[in-house]
Amino acid sequence: MALPSGTFSSPYAGLLEIVFSGEFSSQTGGDFGANTARYLALSCNVSNGSMIGKTYIKTGVPSSTLLLAYPGGNVAWSLSMAYEAHQLSGPSSVSVQNAAITCALIKR
Repeated sequence: MALPSGTFSSPYAGLLEIVFSGEFSSQTGGDFGANTARYLALSCNVSNGSMIGKTYIKTGVPSSTLLLAYPGGNVAWSLSMAYEAHQLSGPSSVSVQNAAITCALIKR
């Protein structure tokens, strides 16, 4: 599974809004009743050499936003998504499409 990653840097300081999102889907191939739990969870990470922000998106919660104070000075922050967990019940599938990381800097 290929998930997005990248780097944010800017000469300007301010509040950095980072939005992690994806389109999740789940399908069952058998009739196992209505209480079958199927999900896929992704961790969403922000790092500057050490972890400075982490959140999760998953089936049923397709987006999450982090608001962090960005110091400016072209400091590079790494942004990434990674597989965290999944659950299947019987013959079924879970997937994510159009996973994205978007950033908006609100300058001071």
